[in-house]
Amino acid sequence: INAEYMGAVGYLLPAFRSWRAATGDDAAEKERWLAYWFALACFVGLESVFCAGCRMIMQTDFLFPLLKIAFMLWLQPPYAGATIVVGLLKPHVAAHEEKVAAVARDLGQRTAAVTERVGGVTAAVLPRVAAAGRSAVERAAAAKAAKEQAQKKSD
Repeated sequence: INAEYMGAVGYLLPAFRSWRAATGDDAAEKERWLAYWFALACFVGLESVFCAGCRMIMQTDFLFPLLKIAFMLWLQPPYAGATIVVGLLKPHVAAHEEKVAAVARDLGQRTAAVTERVGGVTAAVLPRVAAAGRSAVERAAAAKAAKEQAQKKSD
């Protein structure tokens, strides 16, 4: 089982089905897909935090990707495993909602600051990169023209 298959099963197919639910009129279907994305985000987050040291084992072990795909399929409607996960997590999330909101605000502010710095660097660097690219193209065109002219003279 490769990453492409896992991406298709866990992300692309659910994204399309979520889009259909979001653009449709079935409120229950929208809620099911929202639950899916919440449960999947929790799983992926926990996986990245707690399994950072065992990444190599997870990539080489055939059983882990198989179980992960089975879990992602179980989360999706019609199996509705995500609804079960949300039901299990709801009391814990509700108990810590203010703390999580504060962390999310802080993370959002830090992300905005980094984005602003990166945007400033990008705005300063891109014109120079574009100018260097134009110069390289112009030099290549001049070299090609000189070569063609030299070839005509030798003929």
